Amino acid sequence: MKKQVNESLVHDEQLVRRLMEKNKVYEDRMTVVFKLGFEIDVEGEN
Repeated sequence: MKKQVNESLVHDEQLVRRLMEKNKVYEDRMTVVFKLGFEIDVEGEN
């Protein structure tokens, strides 16, 4: 996804903690790993 949309999101902190397994932080991106087995890559800004 080349275009990124900046939006404010409201979330439930307890729900997020129950769904996420871990965050992997790299030099140029971050990967969010969920307990359900899927991952989302978030690229950093340069």
